Amino acid sequence: MTKLFLATTLLSGVLQCYLSYALLTDPETMIASFGLPTDASVAFVARRAGAMFLGLAALSFAAAFLYRNQQIAALALAMPWLCLALLGSYEHMRGAVGAEIYPALVIETIFALLFLMIGLFGRDHPTAKAN
Repeated sequence: MTKLFLATTLLSGVLQCYLSYALLTDPETMIASFGLPTDASVAFVARRAGAMFLGLAALSFAAAFLYRNQQIAALALAMPWLCLALLGSYEHMRGAVGAEIYPALVIETIFALLFLMIGLFGRDHPTAKAN
């Protein structure tokens, strides 16, 4: 599972960097891509979310090089992706966003499931075992 963990954390970090960049540099366009109206307060909150994604990217990149506790790291990294997928689904069901949310939901669900699978069924790197 170590190669899957490495690939998933690195890909997650790259995607989170992209989201951070998009939210920090042009929050109105990013939010409007979900079919939502934007204003100054929405842009403010979106920029703050961009800062959070930058922090998640840093954590993802740092986790990629863990030899121990990969399962715990994977479970921790699954939480933001799982929450995004659940919140996106909820907002879609209540009619706040339309079908524009589907690509994001698919990506968020895939990352959540990959990290959950690694966290629940993975094993730490064999060379990381204590003597």
